[in-house]
Amino acid sequence: MGRYDAGKSGHGSGPRKSALPQVWGISTNFEDHDIDFLARMQQLVKGKRTVFLTRRYTIGDAWQDDIYGYSYFQEATGFVFLNNVSFKQQVYQARACEKIGLRRGQGHLELQMHHPQQVALTRNGSRSFTAGDEIEIQLLR
Repeated sequence: MGRYDAGKSGHGSGPRKSALPQVWGISTNFEDHDIDFLARMQQLVKGKRTVFLTRRYTIGDAWQDDIYGYSYFQEATGFVFLNNVSFKQQVYQARACEKIGLRRGQGHLELQMHHPQQVALTRNGSRSFTAGDEIEIQLLR
């Protein structure tokens, strides 16, 4: 697993070679790393299924060419799904706060990106975040 500094731009500047985002597409086009990714995600979701039974928060507006997505949190465990529908690379700036379902007082947070690469998010070399911190994530086009 690698590291990605959430404040640095340029992450993931290369295009993804496979059709993974279009899971409803032809699965014979998937590469081995796509199958590995799907298996990891299935195992992760099954292990944390109670988180997905909590309230879903909506982020952004897909109809406004915004970065949009959904988040689910149960105490300090959560998932944020973001989608960049634009034709340009964009930076998502968010605050780890109640707006996405994370309540203050959850203590030390570690953030991890799962797609397009599995990397730990860092800020100035540290993996430590707290509720209320502003986070920038570079999203691919």
